[in-house]
Amino acid sequence: MAQTTHAQIVDKICEELKSIDTGIKIDLSADTNMTTDIKVDSLDVMELVFALEEAFDASIPVNDLSDVFTIGELASLVQKNMD
Repeated sequence: MAQTTHAQIVDKICEELKSIDTGIKIDLSADTNMTTDIKVDSLDVMELVFALEEAFDASIPVNDLSDVFTIGELASLVQKNMD
């Protein structure tokens, strides 16, 4: 299986965020702050994390999420925790 790139994970996060909140009006990128730019709440984050764990066969520790603000940071966390 080919290694999943950071960019592929960013793309998946953006796709999942748009499916969770169809009202997103800005272009999403690795630099998008999920808290201040698109106002993602904790329930949305948990839904997003579950979808990413399924998509990338990852186990993401909830405690690590407190240091994650941007889509790029979340992508790095996913990549670090892929099985």
